[in-house]
Parts: sequence; C-alpha cells; structure tokens
Amino acid sequence: MQNNNYMCLTAHWIDDDWILQKRILNFCEIKDHRGESIAKQIEDCLFQWGIEKVFTITVDNASANDSAITILKKRFKSWDGFAMVYDGEFLQMRCAAHILNLVVSEGLKEMNKSIELIRHAVKYVKSSPSRKRRFIMLAERERVESKSLLTLDCPTRWNSTYLMLESAVKFVKVFTRMEEEDEEYKQYFKKKVKKATSRDSFILIDDREGVDDEFDDITSRRIVESTILPPSAYDWSAANEFLGFLKLFYNMTLKFSGSNYVTSNTCFQHIVSIQTSLESNASSSYSILNDMSRRMLSKFNKYWGAAEKMNPLLVVAVILDPRYKLTYVKVAFADIFHEPTQCEAMLRKITSLLYRLYDHYLATIHVGESSSQPTSEQGDNVELELEGDNVGDATYQKFLAQADAENNVEKISEVDEYLRAELVGYRDSKFDLLAWWKVNACKYKVLSLIARDMLAVPVSTVSSESAFSTGGRVLDAFRSSLSSKMAEALICAQNWLSVKPPNFNDFDCDNFDETEAIVIEADAAVGDESEA
Repeated sequence: MQNNNYMCLTAHWIDDDWILQKRILNFCEIKDHRGESIAKQIEDCLFQWGIEKVFTITVDNASANDSAITILKKRFKSWDGFAMVYDGEFLQMRCAAHILNLVVSEGLKEMNKSIELIRHAVKYVKSSPSRKRRFIMLAERERVESKSLLTLDCPTRWNSTYLMLESAVKFVKVFTRMEEEDEEYKQYFKKKVKKATSRDSFILIDDREGVDDEFDDITSRRIVESTILPPSAYDWSAANEFLGFLKLFYNMTLKFSGSNYVTSNTCFQHIVSIQTSLESNASSSYSILNDMSRRMLSKFNKYWGAAEKMNPLLVVAVILDPRYKLTYVKVAFADIFHEPTQCEAMLRKITSLLYRLYDHYLATIHVGESSSQPTSEQGDNVELELEGDNVGDATYQKFLAQADAENNVEKISEVDEYLRAELVGYRDSKFDLLAWWKVNACKYKVLSLIARDMLAVPVSTVSSESAFSTGGRVLDAFRSSLSSKMAEALICAQNWLSVKPPNFNDFDCDNFDETEAIVIEADAAVGDESEA
C-alpha cells in the first residue's frame, strides 16, 4: 500500500525441550533489493539481537540474495566469537518451494490443448450467475456429490491450474450433459479463433474440424482458423493424467512450505521422488506428459540435477533421521546416479561430511569446556589440593593426555555406533523425530547437537513470506500512514503472541493454517527476476 520495500527475518531453532520454534525477528524497511543492502540489514538485525551463531540462511533464488550471502560470509568471519560451520561453506540454503515453482512453470509454459479447452468450459460456467445456476441444477440431476465448486486458474500460478483441474474432473458428467442440452454452451465453443504461426511451425489449434488457412502477404505468416469444440472424452482423460502428475508437485510444495514441523530431513527424499518421476515420464514415448517432463527436467537439472548444486546438508539431515540413516541414502543415490562409480563417490563425500561436522562440533565442545576453566584464584586452590594429594605435575599431565585420548576414541565411535544401530520407526507414520532425539540426546551427545541445528533448518522461505500477507492486513487502505516501526511492532507482536505458552494445553493458537494460503502467494512472487 505504501510502495515501500520491506525485509522479513525469521529465526528457527530447536529449544532445550526439543520443540521446534520460530519467531519473526524483524520486519523492517529496506531501501532497495540490492545484495549489499540485504546483507547490511541482516547484519544489523543479528547485531541488535545479539545472535552469534547462524547455521544456515534460507533465501529464494534471486541473484541479489547470492551476493548478499557472499557479503555476509565475509562479515561474519570478521566478527569475534561468531560461529559458522566451516566458515559458512553451507550457509546458503535455497528455497525448495521456489525452485519447484520454477520447474513446474517451465513445464506449463506451452499449455496442453486439453487443459485450454477445460479452462474455456470452466470460464463459461463462471461467467454469469444464470450459467452457474444451470450448472448446479444439472449437477443435482446427475447426482454429482461434491461440495467443491469450479475454480478458474491464474496463468501465473501453476498450482491454481492443478486446483482447477481437480475441481473440474469431478463434474465430467455435468459438462457432457451441458454439451447435449445447453445450446448456449455449444454456441460458446463455436467461435472462430485466428492464430498466426510461421511457415516452419504450422500448428493446428484443433484438428477435429475443417481448417481454412491462408498466408498474410505482409508478414508471410500463416493464418489459422479453427473451431473450438467442448472438451471431449480424450480431453478429460488427458486432464486426469495431468492431474495425477501435478498432484505430486502440489503435495511437495505443501510439504516444503511447512514451518511448524521439521522439513530438512525429508527434503532430499522429495527431490529424489521428483527426479525419478520426471525421468520416467520424459523417457516414455507414449505419455502425453513427455514434452512437459523434458522441459521440467531441464530446469530441474539447473538447480538440483548435480549433487554439487544441492546443499549437502539436506542429505546429512536424512542420515540424522533414525528411520533412514545411510540405508535410504544408498538406495536413493543408486536411483539418481546411474553410474556406480558416481554413486560410490557421492556416498563417500556425504559420509566424510558427517564426520567433519562431528569433528567440528566436538572441537566446539572442547573450546567451551576450556573457556569455563577455573579463574586464577580458583586455580591456586586446585593446585594446593593436588599437591596435598601428592600428585606430581608430570604424572598428572600424562594422565590428562591419556584420558583425553581414550575419551576421543570413545566419542569418535559415536557416529559409527549411531550408524550401526538398527533403523527405528521407519514404518510408523506418526514417528516423532524430535521426541526420539530428546530421549537419545544423552546417548549421542555430539550428534544430538548436530541434529538440533540440522533439523531446525527450514527448506523454504514461506514462513517469512507469510508475514507479508499479515503486512497486507496491517497496512490496508484505511491504515496506510503507519510508520515502518509501527508496522514492525504490530507484525512481530502478533507473531510472538501467537506462540502457545508452556504448560497451557487448553490454549489453542493453531486454528489458522497459514501454509496452504501462503503457498500460492509465495509461488506467484517468483518471476523472471529469480533467474536473473
């Protein structure tokens, strides 16, 4: 409403009770969308909150975000005491929902003719109240039991096309009867449509009727005239095939976009499912989804096709799920990497990364322990006690070295112990991952620290983008003069107060589902700028 630029920064973490938490830290005005401005704003927000540890930063695929992450890495390295894993090597996490939107949108650029015809049919019903009433009456006569009504899709939102097909296929019998009895419906489709195509790419809009074609003398382009017919049985069959295909991506978008549950441990699994489905349809010579899958697979390979293009933490997160561990990773790599040597190389790379993370966290623990050593005054008392126990310095130092060596051997084997343990709950649909780690945190002290950070990583920016829907309600036409500070106060306060207080089980703050409503908006926000 104010035509100002805002940035939302949301923190995700797992608390001491192993409960996933999220809070909007800042909803602040920003002067522009340049990478330098974004990096400076994030740096200021973290400094004001006193945050000294950042595991990952989840952003969409705009080029400005790439430069912002690069700048932040340099800034964080210069901060004394600031903690990053491996100097920010895995700091950037690309929004999976935005990537999936780009993949599907690429496939739907050239819309299938059957979907176009169904869109015309839906548009006819929704164009006037009288047509809608006749449609409902015919639905009652055909005894179509469906509480959902027809929805018309938006060309820039692929998931709205899925929802349109989902609602339309329930009324196939109604549309068929309309074609038989509704003369206005038939006349609606008997209009002439002209489409200019080049000589080399002559396309028939509809090949079921006679087509008169001619050439434009000025442009040397062929003018095609064709009669559009109502959707046929073939069109509805094709719509069902498209619906089943798009359902996979629609459900994946919802799963990627969750913010009230852990998503990092299943993201890689969804990526594998998408890749195998696209490859299967692209290699089929009989499927109508062949061309669409080829275009989508090309876009998929740009972001996720090669393992080095994907943040490897997504694979490590699967290993830290006791239901899957390395067993699932081995099976998945065998499916997506067709060469055994490449599969083995990737498996070694991911396993090595897990051990490197373990060493990093183990070193962090040791640093923390050494920083909490007694003060000089307390140290004098300790030395007196040791001297009173007749413990020589040289012998005691040897003891400390031996104890550290034995403890290190025991701790290093913690990863092997976890990986050798049997899989648990892999057939349990209600398995609580965070509850399992809460119980086993004492058994796997270092791995639990890695899991706490890893499982808190959001794989989409929907949680932050949902704040802009709230912002649209805060800054409306009647309150368009609110300052940016007041807008931030209202949005942050609403977010903080919506958190369920501890020990108040009867307090219900989960009545609204922000995920499904926001997914469409988040997808619509992705445009050409995302691929700049």
